[in-house]
Amino acid sequence: MGIRFPHWKQDPAMMASACVCLFCAVVLALLLACAHLDDTVKSLGISLDSNLTMQDHIKNANNAFISLKLLHKIKSSIPQDDLKQATQALVLSRLDYGISILTGTAKSRLAAMRSTLHAAARLVTGNKKYDHIFPALKSLKWLQIEARCSFRTACLTHKALHTGKPEYLTKKL
Repeated sequence: MGIRFPHWKQDPAMMASACVCLFCAVVLALLLACAHLDDTVKSLGISLDSNLTMQDHIKNANNAFISLKLLHKIKSSIPQDDLKQATQALVLSRLDYGISILTGTAKSRLAAMRSTLHAAARLVTGNKKYDHIFPALKSLKWLQIEARCSFRTACLTHKALHTGKPEYLTKKL
């Protein structure tokens, strides 16, 4: 006899995102079970540690800060639109890679990624260090890190529900 969740019948999106999170947890558990010799497993560029703190993956994502420093040096010699595109390509793409796996991670663990995102927004908009960052993020139409995690999970769930791909997730939903 399985566990029943009658309130999920009214909200299939909630059930779908829970299934995606459950599937990610199963994949993580399998990867970690196979890695009995090492504390960290790296698969498709996503680093998983034995405690599932995702600290190595977050640290790798924060290598985007190096690109941000380089962009800061050439900021005055390129147009504003090109600076925004370069920032999105070099910094945000690294922050967004595998971000759906961070859904549900403690906010304190995401602080370094959040500061990298805020520094990128300050670079593009020209804001000072102590200016409010939320208007800058809103004008750039960039989401906060926590919202990016949820958005990527929701996109993956929507894709699985409406297109039937990827098949391994569709079977779980």
